Amino acid sequence: MRRQTSYAKAMEPFGVQRGVPAKVTKRRHIKLTEKPQGGGKASELAAQLAAANSTIAQLQQQVQQLQGLNVDYSRQITALEKRIEQAQRLATFEKQIKAEMAAKKPRRDLPDDQETAMALFLEKHKALPYCTPQEASGGSLVASEGRFAVLHLGHGRHALVEFPSAQAVQELARGQQQGPGRAPGR
Repeated sequence: MRRQTSYAKAMEPFGVQRGVPAKVTKRRHIKLTEKPQGGGKASELAAQLAAANSTIAQLQQQVQQLQGLNVDYSRQITALEKRIEQAQRLATFEKQIKAEMAAKKPRRDLPDDQETAMALFLEKHKALPYCTPQEASGGSLVASEGRFAVLHLGHGRHALVEFPSAQAVQELARGQQQGPGRAPGR
């Protein structure tokens, strides 16, 4: 009782008043450690509170399960994304291999023997004028087949040149690959 009175005095400035004493009301007051008896609003509220607490506990369990599933789904999605990326890399690699294989296939439109190849080369370049190797000494090699070569003479002029042998054409090509400058051995 003394505690309640001192508490009430301390709370008076805040507008809180002490309850009516049990002696005056002649009612039995419920202690803080005691549960309310026989129904009433307090027991209804206690039942609702217990139901709400159990519902909250169930919902928390469901949230934890869903979070676990979410983490599991995230892992699965990451694994699938890695698989898709690997499949895409393999597809591009396969395309590259196919392109390389197609490039390495022997062309069927090329002639099988040298005579046919030379005839096709001469037919293709028949409109070009002939010149001697001495006349074409300053030209650059454009194309060749056997002992015939097409040289660029400058200013958009091209000429067909017949060399004494195929080795002479190959020597011309090697000389042009070395480029300008000092010749080796000098």
